[in-house]
Amino acid sequence: ELLGLGSDALRLVPVDREYRMDVGALRALMAADRAAGLEPICVVASAGTVNTGVVDPLAAIGDVAREHGCWFHVDGAYGAVGAALPELAALYRGMERADSVAMDPHKWLYVPYEAGATLVRDPATLRAMFAPRAEYLALEEDSYLEGPVWISDLGPQLTREFRALKVWAVMQAVGLERYRELWRNDIAVAREIVRLAARQPRLEVPAASDLSCFCVRYVPGRGDANAFNRTLLDRTHRDGRMFVSGTMLDGRFVLRGCVTNFRSTLADAEICVATIVELGRHLEEEHA
Repeated sequence: ELLGLGSDALRLVPVDREYRMDVGALRALMAADRAAGLEPICVVASAGTVNTGVVDPLAAIGDVAREHGCWFHVDGAYGAVGAALPELAALYRGMERADSVAMDPHKWLYVPYEAGATLVRDPATLRAMFAPRAEYLALEEDSYLEGPVWISDLGPQLTREFRALKVWAVMQAVGLERYRELWRNDIAVAREIVRLAARQPRLEVPAASDLSCFCVRYVPGRGDANAFNRTLLDRTHRDGRMFVSGTMLDGRFVLRGCVTNFRSTLADAEICVATIVELGRHLEEEHA
């Protein structure tokens, strides 16, 4: 909508059983659009999906984008930084070929809210889009105010906060090796939640994650499971011991969480699962 193309110009690509983009389906959609006289302009992959925290097959998707002359964008708002973990690097193969990568430092870089960023391979692309200035902004080449980079030439904002300062400060304070320790801990907490949930007869784990996301669903003894889990989600919010959100996977409403707090521990994983089970049982008793 922001580009003025409208949602009719958007194609949603089916996913496979692991909720990763189906590259064969992407190729088919591209071919169908070209056959209909339409021109694909951009392919968007995900490096850490919102729902399940899986990484799309970036290299294969990048191949399709290149074959069709499309801009290749990677949405790494949450998960792009996971590429810095050596044990996960293979998942991100192909991201280095992206034309642009979006990421939110206020997520897995632990920067105070809010801070978003876009990495673009060729800065000239941004200048071509945003640099033309109104007359009152024009400067002579030898002007004291003219410098090598005007940030307003690289995006839609003319006046903006100095968000980069807090991002730089946090990154300097934490450092790469400490970041790796914290990310590994977050992933371990999420996997512990999944492990504990799988041991509960009333819980199921509908999807796996590459990163620190998790999905859990309470299976009531009777009634509409989707409605039950929607109510259960609200109960968790009112309870306040932990926070999860909800999403839909293949028509099933599930509880979805993402561990991105560097203070999270394995004890929090136990609290999370115990709370879901406790509140779910209470809800079942009310419906009995």
